[in-house]
Amino acid sequence: MLTNLQQQPADALLALIKLHNADPRADKIDLGVGVYRTDTGATPVFEAIKAAEKKLLETQDSKAYLGPEGDMGFVHALMPYVFGPADPAMGGRIEGMQTPGGTGAVRLALALARRAGVTRIWMGTPSWPNHAQIVADLGLELKTFAHSTADGVANMPALREALGQVQAGDAVLLHGCCHNPTGIDYSHADWDEIAALLGQSAACRSSIWPTRGWGMAWKKMPMARARCWPPCPKPSWPIRATRTSASIAIGWARSI
Repeated sequence: MLTNLQQQPADALLALIKLHNADPRADKIDLGVGVYRTDTGATPVFEAIKAAEKKLLETQDSKAYLGPEGDMGFVHALMPYVFGPADPAMGGRIEGMQTPGGTGAVRLALALARRAGVTRIWMGTPSWPNHAQIVADLGLELKTFAHSTADGVANMPALREALGQVQAGDAVLLHGCCHNPTGIDYSHADWDEIAALLGQSAACRSSIWPTRGWGMAWKKMPMARARCWPPCPKPSWPIRATRTSASIAIGWARSI
């Protein structure tokens, strides 16, 4: 059975990390993964994380199976930071679950979209290589548009054109902050326009935000949700994948 499998191309991100590790220059900068690093390039475990792990070790009374949705106590505690403290569930319209990493969240979101009848995905590029691979593995058609311009800003004309071509059965992956290799985020004004465009588009019922980390202050993070959820009529199901690990330096021990 295994002999029938074809060798997959090397992951470009992992290859960049290996090149960085092998580079002897003292002034090198790792552009592979957006995690906190000290001036010496180390990624320390914060004292707050160690304290939380110690408390968990001392008080956790069971390691019984949690179920596929994960630790809902953690999910509901995180939701006010993602969607705003006033009404994080937006009257019962928003719910969450844990996944094994941000890529796992995108995978589940796209699988759910396919199960719901989506056949085509629109995605801004450049994006992380595994996103397109997930789309291909699920048998979905991929359409791309330029996320950024040569001047280093979000390419709103390209997004406008893409949303103008969206049809029933399509879903759009929107670049939330820290999501893509460019590090270029949509501005507040951009999100206002995106909200209006989504309200007029079939994409409003099936948009996915693979947000990677926290590019703005935490108190400002609900901004995009507040702008983009209300224009979408019921029943609509925007999906947001939020990665917490890069911002609180827990790396491989991350939860979503």
